Amino acid sequence: MALSRNQITLPTLPEEIVPVPSLGGEVRVRAMLLSERLLHDNLVITARKPLEGESVEQARARAGSMVVAQLLHVSVVGDDGNPLLTPLEWNALGGISRADVYTLFYAARRLSGMDRADVEKN
Repeated sequence: MALSRNQITLPTLPEEIVPVPSLGGEVRVRAMLLSERLLHDNLVITARKPLEGESVEQARARAGSMVVAQLLHVSVVGDDGNPLLTPLEWNALGGISRADVYTLFYAARRLSGMDRADVEKN
């Protein structure tokens, strides 16, 4: 027998609070929604393609900066669920405190099930 709407308990997105010294406190990091994950995956694929006159290495570096900033934009949110910073602001923060940005990036990836260990388990 098929489930009815009343029988389904919708899951909540995994999230955690992460200290960010360069911002002077803690921030909320959450997993991506399906729509955000699909956009992220598409960005990873399309951004890696070299532009005219660009080497493969240059394309990967450009893609990396875009992917990290966009992932943080959708995953680091305030108590209201809205993004704390724009991709451009995350990019700027990464220039000042790369360690903090990568700590958040790895947390967002893990919460979104993007770590290789998580994929291999499933």
